[in-house]
Amino acid sequence: MNLLSPSVLRDLFMDVFLNLFRKKLRALLTMTGVIIGAFLVVLILSLSHGLSEFLDQQVRAVWDERMIKVRLKKGGAPEKMAKGLFGGLGEPPQEVKKDNEEEIPGAFKFRHIPHASIEKLRKIDGVMEVQPEIWVMPRSMQVK
Repeated sequence: MNLLSPSVLRDLFMDVFLNLFRKKLRALLTMTGVIIGAFLVVLILSLSHGLSEFLDQQVRAVWDERMIKVRLKKGGAPEKMAKGLFGGLGEPPQEVKKDNEEEIPGAFKFRHIPHASIEKLRKIDGVMEVQPEIWVMPRSMQVK
């Protein structure tokens, strides 16, 4: 007996169709489970694709792959910047003077690229724009 013969297939479909009406609760729960499962698979795939696109867009908005940042070799002191950002929380404001600026978190000498060097960078063929970057940590700042 061939399992794919028309009579066998017709009998199988009749059994399935009749069982749908005989065991209604089981059939309803099975169909509901299949529908919910398919919906969740589509939802998770859509969310992961959307999140990936969102993160790519955010990175592109902050950082252009054609952009180059140039900094001085000395004077940036990343450890002082980090100490300035995270150190000194809860302490009262202190006055920064030349003699104590190394002691106060966040107060450090800013070194800058000279204006002549910035102009040289602007004149390089293919350079579209040069922008100096300024870091300010305004936790407790008063300008006199």
